[in-house]
Amino acid sequence: MKFPLLLLTLWASLAQAQSISSDKLVKLLEAHLSKDKLPALGAVVFTDDKTLALAVRGLRKAGGKTPATVEDRWHLGSNTKSMTASLAAILIHEGKLRWDTTIGETIPNTHPDFAPVTLQQLMEHRAGMGHDGRFWREFTLQRGSPREARQWWVTENLKKPPPQPLGRYQYSNLGFATAGYMLESKTRQDWETLIQSKLWKPLGIASGGFGMPGTAGKEDQPWGHDGKGKPMPPGPGDDNPRGLGPAGTAHMSLADYAKYAQWHLTAGKSCPGILPAAAFTHMHTAQVQSDPGEPAYEAGWLLAERPWAGGQALTHAGTNTMNYVITWLAPKKHFGFAVVTNQGGDKAAAALDQLAGEIIADLK
Repeated sequence: MKFPLLLLTLWASLAQAQSISSDKLVKLLEAHLSKDKLPALGAVVFTDDKTLALAVRGLRKAGGKTPATVEDRWHLGSNTKSMTASLAAILIHEGKLRWDTTIGETIPNTHPDFAPVTLQQLMEHRAGMGHDGRFWREFTLQRGSPREARQWWVTENLKKPPPQPLGRYQYSNLGFATAGYMLESKTRQDWETLIQSKLWKPLGIASGGFGMPGTAGKEDQPWGHDGKGKPMPPGPGDDNPRGLGPAGTAHMSLADYAKYAQWHLTAGKSCPGILPAAAFTHMHTAQVQSDPGEPAYEAGWLLAERPWAGGQALTHAGTNTMNYVITWLAPKKHFGFAVVTNQGGDKAAAALDQLAGEIIADLK
């Protein structure tokens, strides 16, 4: 995955967030829709204890007539990864497994070189796996349940030796799918069931689902669009393989996603009782020293030092090539935000990057 330019940009110091109106957010979105020619844009800005602004503008489908709304559900792509890490933390807190639980303990017939790889290493993209692993085309053709497809893809990849040394950073969708399958093996429940019952329901998230949210033949939710703006109708081929869930197939409304992001912003204080503060300290702290040129990555978050955040910010981008989302959290300044669009590609990423910068500037 390519992360946005903003990850490499140092912004001026930012005072603690005070206010940004939904009206101002609407104006920012409309300006970018006009300039960047995207089908729709949405954004939500929040503090520790409230939503400051929420706005959506544009169309569910380019060339269509149905406006996108604030109730619409947006594909989160790889921003699902921190949810999988959070689910792992919940199961660890329940005593069902450990951060150092190994692949060999949970998945049979694993290659000896993969057997000692830990859940922790999977959470850091340091498990010796490639970005999308092997057998991607066969993975896309799998039938049956998402769990069955995931099991096939993960186990087939784990029969082969690691393509690179353990401990070296390599962003890996396969790694998080493997982590999800480890959770399934320990609990004997689908990842999709676990994420809803143990994370979304306690957080009050009612709009969460998997894959693209729309109905075939209708414009009842935002359609995805490729990098050139061509709409993709709901149905086969509109998303990554269903079995990829733990690495990036969740969708939900912006208001619900803000509940989840706020939970991380406050280290669990916005919705207490799910995880102790120590679990967030673990997920928000790099557990290994990055080599020069490598990002600091932990449990589905990039850890980025930013002056405007007063120190460490948490961030991630997500895309299924037909949608895009960027999230930033500034725990020391007690605010965060997410920006979304129903188009993939570099143009969408650049537009969201610029929009994120303007939101930050408006909060100064």
